[in-house]
Amino acid sequence: VYTVFETMLDPARATDIVKAIQDGKPDLVLACNYPNGFADSQITAKLTGPQYKFVSLNPIPVEVGVIKNWAQPGGNVTGVGIFLQYTSAVKLAQKINPKFKKIAFVTWDAMGKVNDWFESEMKQAARETGIELAEFRRVASSEEELAFYKDYMPKAADTFVMVGISPYVHKDGSPVDVQKELYPFAQKEMGKLLSVSYDDSSVANGLVAATAVIWTDIGTQLAEKAMKILQGASPGDLPWEYPRKYNMIFNLQAAKDRGITLPPSLLSSAYRVYTDYKGNFAGQK
Repeated sequence: VYTVFETMLDPARATDIVKAIQDGKPDLVLACNYPNGFADSQITAKLTGPQYKFVSLNPIPVEVGVIKNWAQPGGNVTGVGIFLQYTSAVKLAQKINPKFKKIAFVTWDAMGKVNDWFESEMKQAARETGIELAEFRRVASSEEELAFYKDYMPKAADTFVMVGISPYVHKDGSPVDVQKELYPFAQKEMGKLLSVSYDDSSVANGLVAATAVIWTDIGTQLAEKAMKILQGASPGDLPWEYPRKYNMIFNLQAAKDRGITLPPSLLSSAYRVYTDYKGNFAGQK
């Protein structure tokens, strides 16, 4: 038996959910967080007693204050992140083009603490792969994000780019139509610039490559933690984890449009290879 509560990112609703959990005394609570950790900061962090046990989907548990560190969470909560370790994406870019020496990263400044985590992860990935983090840029609008890509187009020979979370607003505050604005830009206006993603759909619609998150496996990862807790394990003794698997995804049309040759060894190892921008692909469904 389970009950679903939706926060709607509303602190007042979160307060009501805290009360409902206190009254309901569930055996386990799953906190599925918006990337900024809203559910954990507003609910999990307020129910710290040993009678409450949490499994959380949250990329920034330290930053929002629900645990002290990933290796030893302590307390009554453990969980899984939603972003892969960026070393995998950097290594993929290096295999596509061994001449890459630098990476530049862009993300929406509205994401706050998530961006601090992105920057920390990128610095670690740079150290582990020997590549230089040329810039970590926070932008306020879609126009600024596209300007970032244009800045790096002349540097495409030795620099590639990655995005954390794109701004989905224009300078005037109006929403961005991804299908009509961002995807056409990726397909037609990025020159030879390589962007490596963590999302399948962005490759289907215009980027060259991704180490793509497998959302269903993250669900399984969380469920396995839940079973351990229900069988007697203490949440605080279970390390917080990164997503443990990813799929390599490529787009041949995007590579061709950028003058990029994808190594056969990568293509043969890919989960899926898109052949155009219309969703046609070879590989697994």
